[in-house]
Amino acid sequence: MASSSKLSVQRSFKYDVFLSFRGEDTRKNFVDHLYHALKDKGIYTYKDDEKIQKGKRISDDLIKSIEDSKFYIIVFSKNYASSSWCLEELVKIMESHKMTGHTAYPVFYDVEPTEVRKQSGAVGEAFAKHENEEAAEKWKGALREAADLAGWELKNTNDGHEAKFIKKVVQEISLELRSINSSFDEKLVGMQTRVKDVVSSLEIGTNEVRMVGIKGMGGAGKTTTVRAVYDHLSNHFEAKRLLMRCEGKYQMARCMPLEVRNPLQDMKRCHQKSCMLLACCLPLTVKYWVHFSVSKRLGETKEDAIRILESRGFHARIGLKVLEQRSLITVSSKYIFNLCKPEEVLGMHDHIEEMGKNIVRREHPDEPNKHSRLWITKEIKDILANDMGTEATRCLKLKTARGNPRIAMKGLGKMKKLQYLELDLAVCNFKMKKLHCLGLKISYINSSLPNSLKYLKCRDYPFLNLPKILQANNLVGLDMDSRTRMVQLRKKGEKKVLKKLKFLSLHGSKLTTYDFRITPNLDTLYLNGSYNLKELCMPTSCQKLTCLHISGSRIRTFDLGLTPNMERLSLRNSPNLVELFMPVSCQKLKHLDIYDSKLRTFHLGLTPNLETLSLDYCDDLEELHVCVACPNLKSLNLRKSRLRSLDLELIPNLERLDLYNCADFVELQVSAPRTNLKFLKLCNLRLRSLDLELIPNLEMLYLYNCNKLVEINAPVGCLKKVGYLNLSGCLRFTDFVFHGRSEPNVSHSSAKLDLDGESLDLCPLHPNSNLPKLRFRCSYAEDLPSSVGNIEKLTSFGLCACTDLKKFSDLICSLQCLQKLTLRGDIPEYLGELECLKSLTVSDGDLIEKLPDDLGRLECLEELCFHSSEIKHLPDSICMLKRLKSLTVNNGYYFEDLFEKLPEDLGQLECLEELYVSSKKIEYLPDSICMLKRLKSLNFSGCCCLGKLPEDIGRLESLESLDLWGTAIKHLPDSVCLLKHLKLLDVAHCWCLGKLPKYIGHLESLERLDVSSTEITHLPDSICILKHLNYLNLENCPLLEELPEDLGRLECLEEIWPRTSITRMELSSELL
Repeated sequence: MASSSKLSVQRSFKYDVFLSFRGEDTRKNFVDHLYHALKDKGIYTYKDDEKIQKGKRISDDLIKSIEDSKFYIIVFSKNYASSSWCLEELVKIMESHKMTGHTAYPVFYDVEPTEVRKQSGAVGEAFAKHENEEAAEKWKGALREAADLAGWELKNTNDGHEAKFIKKVVQEISLELRSINSSFDEKLVGMQTRVKDVVSSLEIGTNEVRMVGIKGMGGAGKTTTVRAVYDHLSNHFEAKRLLMRCEGKYQMARCMPLEVRNPLQDMKRCHQKSCMLLACCLPLTVKYWVHFSVSKRLGETKEDAIRILESRGFHARIGLKVLEQRSLITVSSKYIFNLCKPEEVLGMHDHIEEMGKNIVRREHPDEPNKHSRLWITKEIKDILANDMGTEATRCLKLKTARGNPRIAMKGLGKMKKLQYLELDLAVCNFKMKKLHCLGLKISYINSSLPNSLKYLKCRDYPFLNLPKILQANNLVGLDMDSRTRMVQLRKKGEKKVLKKLKFLSLHGSKLTTYDFRITPNLDTLYLNGSYNLKELCMPTSCQKLTCLHISGSRIRTFDLGLTPNMERLSLRNSPNLVELFMPVSCQKLKHLDIYDSKLRTFHLGLTPNLETLSLDYCDDLEELHVCVACPNLKSLNLRKSRLRSLDLELIPNLERLDLYNCADFVELQVSAPRTNLKFLKLCNLRLRSLDLELIPNLEMLYLYNCNKLVEINAPVGCLKKVGYLNLSGCLRFTDFVFHGRSEPNVSHSSAKLDLDGESLDLCPLHPNSNLPKLRFRCSYAEDLPSSVGNIEKLTSFGLCACTDLKKFSDLICSLQCLQKLTLRGDIPEYLGELECLKSLTVSDGDLIEKLPDDLGRLECLEELCFHSSEIKHLPDSICMLKRLKSLTVNNGYYFEDLFEKLPEDLGQLECLEELYVSSKKIEYLPDSICMLKRLKSLNFSGCCCLGKLPEDIGRLESLESLDLWGTAIKHLPDSVCLLKHLKLLDVAHCWCLGKLPKYIGHLESLERLDVSSTEITHLPDSICILKHLNYLNLENCPLLEELPEDLGRLECLEEIWPRTSITRMELSSELL
């Protein structure tokens, strides 16, 4: 867990950030710097070469790490797409991104977003090797989705400076985590007031060190207050440390300053202020995760503790509940690595731990061999080595790997009343001949282990069968874990029955058969990793058996017999299983899990209390018989079966249904409302139609690659709770993803639609239709009241490729509160009806020759972007867009285009701040452009026929950036020098430009000047007074022979190009 990170997220994520990258491109440079920057910030980050353990399958580790990460940073580089491993990783990341609580951010390192989105340029070259692979389309879809996410592009951020770029990324991730963790724990009553009092005492903002002492009796909440104050303030500091416990009597939280924007009541700088909090004594209410050591636990999880305590005769469930109610222990959910799922874990405060230790030690403080529990390693070694064991000892944990196991085992012989023993016989790594050299034989174990044992947990048990001593009547629990060589429980001929044994776990054993008659009172049996197991011998009745887990067996048939108390049955990785005979009635069965079997039919029988049923990857399963109602069944997984249909009539309260990859499935029967069904996964099926009207509370719906699906009935309101919908691969839609619905903001409702249209020659369903055939990539997101019905309209439009363009236009224009629309391909005719639209992007429209005349009706439009080589001009109505802030017309520098001019009344766009036009035919700009008082960025790069600028361009009083790269400009109007806010002037590759304005030095805010590849012969002397200029590019200026003498006065100049060939120009010594 990232418990050490003070930014760890509220949900039990194992990592704050997961880094995805191509190692050969970025591992030793950019990613390494980013990783350490995140780590230094206290952000717990997964990076594969840091976390994958030797001997592990990297895919398993990665999948678990992706699922258990809050944020994903995907570093796209030139060779990222060449790795199928990276692409599979990306697919998993995008799947997780669509789940609640996960967010992915792309970083475009040395590639552009469009290259990733379209697999062009360097990305296309890298991806080419995968074009014929089965997973190619899936990988392309993941690349497109990732490229459309909000992220960071190196070359367009901080002028491409990696260090500044990394700092920006880390700060934004830190702020995201801060927003998650900024709230106070609602269970800490009154804590918000305490924190405010302490913060007030710190007087943050003063230029002095402030130390605050908190004094009080033990358990009053001093350290809990310190932790809360630290969590509240730590995100404002770059360096911080919280010492939760010192061997002395002090708790210390120390934070060093971080320059931030408007932190803590608009404080601009903390200067060199430090804040320190001190709290005396030890806390009582501080909460933390723990793995119980022998000193304070009997089990790692709550269930372990219950099982072991019950083996000693305690009523553990009741007892633990009482302890929890009295705040003597805590029960929390935690991710357990080997279980791959959250489990309840017991926690104990250190005061309680110390009290328990003192109770054990107080009668014989100097004689540990007389203690009932031994937890100090040194004391245990001394007792065993000197044969000082006594009957007082009840519980002991012993590792023999570092010592002589024979001596250790001998020392146990005198502990006649030992009840719990955890034994690690790691010497099995030396193989049997080594064991004999050490003198450790099964006969020796027989003489060493006491008859009193009730629970034995043994790791790496090296013998072929159990020692006789373990067949004693007292043994209740037996756990043999990892690399067990056991082939049978008893030696041949032995008939001892383990009458009291209730719990048995034989992980990785070599058993070929298991006879339940040996353990007539068994409650729980785990035979995981039993790859030699062929037979289970069940007696007529197993009255006590409640839980049976078997994995990796070679069993072909299994008859449960009479097991009336069975609650959980798991038969995983049983590829030989062809028959499973269930009892007529399993009244108490709650969980049934069969994975990877050869079952062809399955009769569920009478299972009224069944809650989960999983028949995953039973590839031959053709029939599932549910003859009696299962009112409690909530989860049904039938992935990769051969079922053709499923009727939900007898499963009224189902919440989750997974039919992934059931390739023969054609019909889902829902005859009555299923109001509890929230998760529906119907992928790679042969469904032709789907009626969602009776499933009104769906939250997640997966329908991708149902390529036979032509109709979805989704009346308005039936998808009101859907947070994720995927229709990708369903005929009309190569991609269709809807995600991100959240509770609507009362003051701000919005929807966003991204459509990419592609023409088809033929509709697979209606080959003779005369309607246009279109296939779409679609992404939709909304923050709206569920009643508006936008998502229902989109899904019910029909999945056939035949498209009535008028109806299609009407559909788009009927979407309520649509604020952002991106169209690639054709464009609806009546866009003016989208009254709420704020952003419109139209691209790749080779058939778009004319834009709709009613664009001026989009009164709320703020951003307008066109990418098309067929558009000749913009409609005059565009000048009516009084709120428009950004206008882009980009026809592509490398393609022929037809765009010739801008509207003459463009100056009426009174709110315009950004104007970007790229066209090889535009020759002049309308004079009205000088009326744009709010214009900050003017970009005509690539307009190779643009020969002049309006003389009054100096009236653009807010202009900060003027980019004329590659134009045919011959001179810059003198009024340019009136642009007091101009920071960037780029006239590179303007081969007709012979000089700069004489008074260019009046551009008092200018920071970057690029005159490379021009015909200029000299620089004006006034350039030497540009006090903010930090970048000057003079490369490839063949007529430029000398520089102004006072150029060295440019104090802020950091870069000048070229660096070598300019020596002939008599640069001043200061500049060099």
